[in-house]
Amino acid sequence: MVWCFRREIVLIVCTGISLLFLRMGWWKQAPGAEKKVLLEPRLNYEELIRENRRLRHLLGLQEKRWPCFSFVVVAEVIKVQPAVWPGQIVVNKGKKEGVRENMVVVSSEGVLIGRVIAVEESSATVFTIFHPSTKLSVMVQRTREIGILEGASLPYLLVRYLPKDSKAQSGDKVITSGLSDYYPKGLPVGTIFRIDPEKSQYFYLAWVKPEAGFERLDEVLIGH
Repeated sequence: MVWCFRREIVLIVCTGISLLFLRMGWWKQAPGAEKKVLLEPRLNYEELIRENRRLRHLLGLQEKRWPCFSFVVVAEVIKVQPAVWPGQIVVNKGKKEGVRENMVVVSSEGVLIGRVIAVEESSATVFTIFHPSTKLSVMVQRTREIGILEGASLPYLLVRYLPKDSKAQSGDKVITSGLSDYYPKGLPVGTIFRIDPEKSQYFYLAWVKPEAGFERLDEVLIGH
């Protein structure tokens, strides 16, 4: 009987101490737990804000008048192959949105990305300027000299058949010449990094650093 009475007293004392701890705020979450819970929604919210700003910017670009395009649609990049210096990307716009084969793909800044080579109902496959099959006529903007841009020379692009008396030099901008099928004139391509003589000694070749930021390719513009 005495033992039972003592046990009840101990229970009452423990309950009282627990309530006191709770009242004084001694019962807390593990350090950093509350901060983590609060931080995750904040990060998601900030990401939504950034995406919203980016999409509004792209919508403005779509509505903007593009002298080289009569039709423009904004598309999201959903697949990249390979992850570094991609030769091929897949976008989430297709036949339903008016996308067709051989349409030109540019970045949100209007820099050349590549060309549509296959179209499904709701998606399209794009060969970028890094793809081994890439061959298009380009121009050194300052000197107006014409060459042929080739892919598959990672991490740079290669412009062949510049004339032997070429005045092109490192730092010159390279743009589309308008002489190739599908590609309109004047799209930015890249900047010359180095110029070397061809093995034949009749031409020069230029190594070109692409203008487009392929490492942060989220959305693109497709046009014709």
